[in-house]
Amino acid sequence: MYPFPSPMLMSGGLARYIGQTDRIGDGALTFPAEAVGGDLALVIVATDSAEITGWTKETGGGSIAMIWRRLTSGDVSSPPSISASGGQPVLVLIYRGPLSATKRAQQASITGSTQTISGFVKSAGSKAIVSAYSKAFASSFASGPSGFTLRRDILSNGTVGIGAADILRPLDYTDNADMVWSLSGSAAGGALAIELL
Repeated sequence: MYPFPSPMLMSGGLARYIGQTDRIGDGALTFPAEAVGGDLALVIVATDSAEITGWTKETGGGSIAMIWRRLTSGDVSSPPSISASGGQPVLVLIYRGPLSATKRAQQASITGSTQTISGFVKSAGSKAIVSAYSKAFASSFASGPSGFTLRRDILSNGTVGIGAADILRPLDYTDNADMVWSLSGSAAGGALAIELL
């Protein structure tokens, strides 16, 4: 037993990144071997039409969506399928500690190869911040949002690329700080700022 306050509380973070998997298009999801019931699965997909039955979805303007669920042991042993993805890239991120996810902001602007998501004010119960993007014809990666840990630079189906980064210690995120991705090309895309609670 740690004396109060615990090191976890003092660190300002209550989330642990477990791992990731990916696929292109529809079909059964897979989870990292370390995933267990109670973990939070966050799915990033480069279209807002995709669905996972029984999961919660929030979209970001047509070209990106996040779909999430707190996994049950049944989900882990028999993963669900994603549908209506239109052959787009699908990234699955697993976190331990958070109970839910919510969209806090979406893309503010695209200027050439720069993709900017508006910043926001953290919630009192914030456990992690996730930034994710999708971009047409993204073939090379320059940099992710300042202060974030890059989890995936580009997952591409040859036409659209997606990626994600996070901050597991919310105290390290400055309220209202924009999240800027730098990528190849100047084609349209979408992006999300997500808070894990």
